[in-house]
Amino acid sequence: MPESLFQCSLTYGRSGRFPLELLSKRIQLHFQPPAPADDPRVPVKEAFTQPIDFPNLNRSLVADDRVVVAMERDTPAGEPIVAALIELFARIGLSAENVRFLQPAGTEQCEANDSSGVSPIVQSAGMSFASHDATVEHACTYLANTAAGERIYRPGRRDG
Repeated sequence: MPESLFQCSLTYGRSGRFPLELLSKRIQLHFQPPAPADDPRVPVKEAFTQPIDFPNLNRSLVADDRVVVAMERDTPAGEPIVAALIELFARIGLSAENVRFLQPAGTEQCEANDSSGVSPIVQSAGMSFASHDATVEHACTYLANTAAGERIYRPGRRDG
């Protein structure tokens, strides 16, 4: 008697796909993600105003704090997510000049600048946007150590 197979495809990178077949009895858990939100800003606001095991953003930040939002270039719905964060930061009273959105530099020569469409939104709110290439020598400065002793670096030249 043939056993039933579970078929799926694992996505990796920008366009890679790995087709996979497993015996159904070997599957321990199959997660079905929720349907995409009509307005991605709503779940983003909820996540920051009602986080799990962490104080909400209003209690985590004060107006003089410096904030860096690291965001992958290919973040789905990046523009509405950034718009929601900017709105939350403004509601808290966070100073726009103390907020920086950071993306890793692209791997392709043509991707030297922001390809996600986030930069204009950030800059129109008076906040800064930077594309960071960790492979450039002297592109990072030491910031601090974690409790485990790992060094943390921030983007920026050592001379300024």
